[in-house]
Amino acid sequence: MKQVYTSLLFLFCSCFVTLEAMDHKGFVVTHDGKEISGRITNIYYSDWRSEVTFVNEMGRSYQYHPATIKGFVYEHRGEQVRYVSKVHRGRWLFMRVLYVGEQVVLYRSPERKRQMVRQISGYSEMDLLSHEYWVEMPRKRPFQIYPLTYKKTLRQKFSRHPELVAKLGSPGYRYRDMAEIIREY
Repeated sequence: MKQVYTSLLFLFCSCFVTLEAMDHKGFVVTHDGKEISGRITNIYYSDWRSEVTFVNEMGRSYQYHPATIKGFVYEHRGEQVRYVSKVHRGRWLFMRVLYVGEQVVLYRSPERKRQMVRQISGYSEMDLLSHEYWVEMPRKRPFQIYPLTYKKTLRQKFSRHPELVAKLGSPGYRYRDMAEIIREY
């Protein structure tokens, strides 16, 4: 009985996380470069699917898969947040653009990731905070940076910059500081 109450409490709390109001003024960019203005109301991101919910100025709601649009932009706290559509390991994703440099582009996953959780009574879904990064070099596909292997991956990719490679793992050059590492590159 205690497990049932714990499960119900967990599901109840996760509903509040899911129902977090995201309603930002923005626009969708089509493959031919046209911008359709409206509001971005939800970004759905999981291991099996990625989509954005968009409401145009006429009030009609659309759900876009990353393969159908080039990206989207919305305004949050006075700053523009830009997402682009990319293919990673045969799967289309919306990736948030964090940094664009001459030699490298840094992408991040959406803030929340939908995850399947196995419980005694079956499976349920819950939202988790997501911190996934991808790096794209000129004329190459984006590759994902994982928390446990980020030093090894970046040492291989940034071998032409030994001074930066030597700093990896030290304070200020850890996985959570990925944006600063890429800016320094």
